[in-house]
Amino acid sequence: MDIESQKLMQEQFSKLPTELQAALKSPQLHEKIRIIGSKHQLHIDQMGKLEDEVVMFMMGFTEPEEFMSQLVNDLSVSTTTAGDIAVDIGKEIMVPIRGSMKKADGQGAPSGPSTPVTSAISKPAELHPADAMLSQKTVTTVAPPTPKPLIPPAAPKVEPTAPQPYKADPYREPTT
Repeated sequence: MDIESQKLMQEQFSKLPTELQAALKSPQLHEKIRIIGSKHQLHIDQMGKLEDEVVMFMMGFTEPEEFMSQLVNDLSVSTTTAGDIAVDIGKEIMVPIRGSMKKADGQGAPSGPSTPVTSAISKPAELHPADAMLSQKTVTTVAPPTPKPLIPPAAPKVEPTAPQPYKADPYREPTT
């Protein structure tokens, strides 16, 4: 990361509410992301990208409307999987942060950037009806095909032939 990006991230971090700063520094954030990644069968490199994207989202570098498309592109997952991941991130990470921000404010309404964050994550983007039908989880069990026994083909029957009579030694040089 270059120096300008680091300065920009430090400036943005200092502008965040203290609850959000504490959440970003918390080791539980990494653990929650690891659990979400394991739940959705992400590889270790995908979990790293997921963590980067969540941090960028929490810091305000990724817009809520772009979050799912970023997950689809960065993690190379389907829209359905990205939606499920976004819902889990909303439930496991964003909702507790919003709750702590409500308590800190002493009000019923959250303050600052948490309102668009949680509302954008907690519900996935509207799907086309065809995509919605394809994303519904249906389980059909099909009996596995019965394996056919491996029977080697029958070898052709060869009648043993009588050995040829000895004519000459093949290793001896001819003398003519």
